[in-house]
Amino acid sequence: MQKKLFILITFLVCRSLLPAQGNWTTIGRMLLPVSGAEAVAYDSSMVILGGYSDSLFRRVKTIQEFLPPSSWRIAGSMRYARDGFVSGRDSAQMFLFGGMSPRGSVDSNATLEKIRNIIPMVSSVVDTEYNFARIASTGLIHNGLFYFFGGRIIPRFGRDSTTPFIVEYDLRGHQITYQSDTLYNQWQPEGMMSASIDSVIFLFGGSYNGVSRSISKYNMITHRFERLRTNLLRPRAYGRAVRLGTTNKIMIVGGINENSFALRTMEIFEVLPNGAYTISQGPNFLYARKNLMAVYFREEVYIMGGEDMSHNDVVPFVEKFSFTNAINEPPENEIPTFLLHQNYPNPFNPVTTIGFSLAAVSNVTLNVYDILGKEVATLIHSRLMDKGTHEVEFDAGNLESGIYFSRLAVGKKTQIQKMLLLK
Repeated sequence: MQKKLFILITFLVCRSLLPAQGNWTTIGRMLLPVSGAEAVAYDSSMVILGGYSDSLFRRVKTIQEFLPPSSWRIAGSMRYARDGFVSGRDSAQMFLFGGMSPRGSVDSNATLEKIRNIIPMVSSVVDTEYNFARIASTGLIHNGLFYFFGGRIIPRFGRDSTTPFIVEYDLRGHQITYQSDTLYNQWQPEGMMSASIDSVIFLFGGSYNGVSRSISKYNMITHRFERLRTNLLRPRAYGRAVRLGTTNKIMIVGGINENSFALRTMEIFEVLPNGAYTISQGPNFLYARKNLMAVYFREEVYIMGGEDMSHNDVVPFVEKFSFTNAINEPPENEIPTFLLHQNYPNPFNPVTTIGFSLAAVSNVTLNVYDILGKEVATLIHSRLMDKGTHEVEFDAGNLESGIYFSRLAVGKKTQIQKMLLLK
């Protein structure tokens, strides 16, 4: 009896030391659950375009409209059924291109469609351009110009399978106004995530010779592309990046990496007033997702759909994140000097990665404990380490399945994260 009571008290104490994880809530289900679709926000509702339906076993051209918390309806139809495409909004119109259609026709994937925000929503073909014929690209619309980056090229018979990495397309003049193909050779990054702040587009992660942690920026005025020294906390591709309203913060959610077929983690990227950049971990959401939809709507972020860990099933649930309390700046006298990140993957078997960030050069100790409070591993012992983000691999091959805790001590302060080993 005493042993069980000790375990319960230890678990509750450790759990109380964990960072807050309760900002994501499930608010319902999609009308037609899909993955690889696009979500666009208007003032009155959100619109979900196309995607792949696991219940219908095919790509769809359905346009769904969603008004939180639970109002759904079929709002119209696209010209072609697609998934893995890119879309954006210009005033009261939506535009989309690329992706994969049921027929796999490069001609249908090379079309640029326009959809007016009038019910029923009907699509019309604006242009056909073979630079649009690509899958898993990323991009957005800014000041009447459609920008897109990378992606897997859909080859056309008798045509070179290479296309520019960066394309700028004038939606009003119906022509390409800038392109660049000097950054990559024949193969280009796939599954990158993008969002803009003012005249700069930020690109996150992607798959190119492995899943990347890189962050790059592209200036829409000067056409300058450069890699930042700041990286994502973990490799990530096929997720989503969402700017949080008019702030200088971008949320990066979901995706995949070599350790996980679907992620339920999110990170916050911020442009500081002095022009520097920071990246920090936010609360995990409830359902791991890749090829999901994410949209900022009325001061909240909504995620929906996407594929789960099985590769086969679409996550039907809609989750909402009220970010105000989670990412506001701390009081001046409570500026954090370090952060212990959630290990990934989690659950794990038997190897996982534990990361942490330091705001200054610090003396660090990193240990792992079991649920009884017994130390089972010392990963770092009283070592002076530089500021920045660090990662350590933890191999639990000699341990039994169960709950474990990583504990980071920096000076006299500590942080703890719960980990789950499943064998």
